[in-house]
Parts: sequence; C-alpha cells; structure tokens
Amino acid sequence: MAPTYKRRRGLERFVEPLLREPELHELVMAVDGSDDGSVEWLKERRRDDGRIVVLDLPNRGAGATRQAGIEAASGDVVLLLDDDVIAEPGLVGGHLRHHADLEPKVVIGYMPNDWNRLPPGRRGIAYIYREAYELRCSEFRADPNLVLHGFWGGNFSMPRRDFLRVGVEGIAVKRGQDDREFGIRCAKAGMRATFDPTLIGEHLYDRNLTQYRSDCRLQGESVRLIHDVHADLVGEELAELPGPSHVADAVGQRLPPVVRWAWPVLARDPLFAGATAALTVLFDAGIRLEHLGLEVHAARAIGSLETMRGVITQTERGGGASVPTGPGALAGSRPAQRDPA
Repeated sequence: MAPTYKRRRGLERFVEPLLREPELHELVMAVDGSDDGSVEWLKERRRDDGRIVVLDLPNRGAGATRQAGIEAASGDVVLLLDDDVIAEPGLVGGHLRHHADLEPKVVIGYMPNDWNRLPPGRRGIAYIYREAYELRCSEFRADPNLVLHGFWGGNFSMPRRDFLRVGVEGIAVKRGQDDREFGIRCAKAGMRATFDPTLIGEHLYDRNLTQYRSDCRLQGESVRLIHDVHADLVGEELAELPGPSHVADAVGQRLPPVVRWAWPVLARDPLFAGATAALTVLFDAGIRLEHLGLEVHAARAIGSLETMRGVITQTERGGGASVPTGPGALAGSRPAQRDPA
C-alpha cells in the first residue's frame, strides 16, 4: 500500500517493480487529492493488472490517506511504502516471510539514497540525509528496541489487524516526527520490531535548500511535540544522553562547546536571519566551487539552526519546557526520523 500526492511523473518507476513481485497480492494506491493525472494513469494501468486498487481521495494529508489505504487493503499483511521508495527484487516476499505467524510485529526494511547522483546544491543535502539514516540503521543493529523508539518509516510492514489497532490517523505530530510517533504508539501497543537490511528499497530523496530548511524547521517543532505528547515514555526534555532503547534528539550534539553556547541565541531574532544568510553564502560558494565538504558543512549548520528555531517556536507556542542554553543543552544532527537536521 502506498499513499501518493502529485507524483504522476514518478508513478511508473514506483509501480512497475512492485507489480513484478510474484508475492504481491494487491497494490493499493491511495491518491491524496492529486490533480496531476495520477488517478488517470493508475486506472489505465489497472486495465492490464487488476492487482492495482485505486483510491481517489480528497486531499486530507498523509495520515488520513494511509489510514484509508490500510482499511481498503484485503490482505492479512500490509507493506506500507512511500511513493519515492523503489522496491528492489524480493522486497515484498521478504516482508511477507517475516509475518508467517501474524504475530504483532513491525518489520522495517532498508532505504539507502544515492546522494552522489544529484547535482551540487542538492547533493550535499542528500549526503547529510544518508549519513543520518546510516547512523540510525547502525543503532537499529546495535539495539533492536530502538527500531520503534527511533522509527524511520517509508518501507515497513505489519499485520493489517495491528495497523488498524494502532492506527496511523490522529497522530499528534503531523510531519517531521510522525514516523517516530507511530513507532512510539506501536511500542505502547505492545508491538515488537525487526530491522531487516536485506529488504531494500531505493529512496529517491531529493531536496533543495529551501525545502530542506522547511523540513528542518518542522523537525524542530515536531521533536518538541513528541516530548509534549509522549513525556511518559520519552521524558519532557529533548535528550542528549537518553536512557536505554531511546534516541538522542537534542539539537547540535556535534557542535563545539563554544558554538553550542551560542546556538539558541543565533536561532532567535534578530540574529537568525544574518546567521543563516552568512551560511547560505558559504553553501552557494560550495556549489560554485563544486566543493562537497563546504556544501555539506554549510547545509548542516543551516539545518541545525532551523531545527533549533523550530524547537524554540514550538516551546513558546505550546508553553512546554524551556529551551536550555549552555554546552550540555542542545542536541545536534542526530535526527529521530526521516527529515534530518
């Protein structure tokens, strides 16, 4: 099952590998109010392969669209893929084998992205994303309990009855940390989890600087919301040294201590605009010089400042815990979900 929104040009690349999977029972495509020809193409493709189920839905956002797709599915096991994750051979069957006994279990596959294929200006951002993702996967291997607490969606499966029991709709965090919140809900529902790196889908991650900045701002707001909504499990404060089986989600952990003192100040007005403008100049220089290191370091700093600003914004908006200052206060570039900071 896959939700999709205004990605008509990429649908063929997404759909065809799945239709080549012999274990595929059906492919539910939940179209979230797109007017770009997605519905028409899917219905035309269905004429040749009746396993495609097309849901033409009003625009309601990812959660409601996923929920509708899961409810429409008829199989005992649902594999939920993002529409920019391209299945490699064996993906469907591999997920299905994990669920032979239909125990309450979540199975997460592996979603590498090829940052090197992108041009300067996008390549460095995709590199940051890949680095963050590989760090999270290494944590999954070291501690299977982190699979739920540091959930990274886009390629995962569950028995349908457990999907319906836990629910993917009504999640308090709409984006940014919505994957992680779903994992927390699964943990509270008594699910266990498995990370299987042999279940591969290529993630076509591709963001420009404007999109990346927006993602990071949302990441900061939503990580604060995670602690507001699920303080009983993750605590009230963003964590730099979390307890067992929990993820570090404070902002700026890789920063030198002197810089970390200044980070909450730079993320506020009136300094924020000037700081991000200066870093953008460095980012643009990295593009012109085709210097990956400069591009990456500048983008990482911009993203971390945007994340910090998001934390501050949500803290002030929600009246939550105060934003700490000082060298032990902030976390850095260890994102807890799919939009890195």
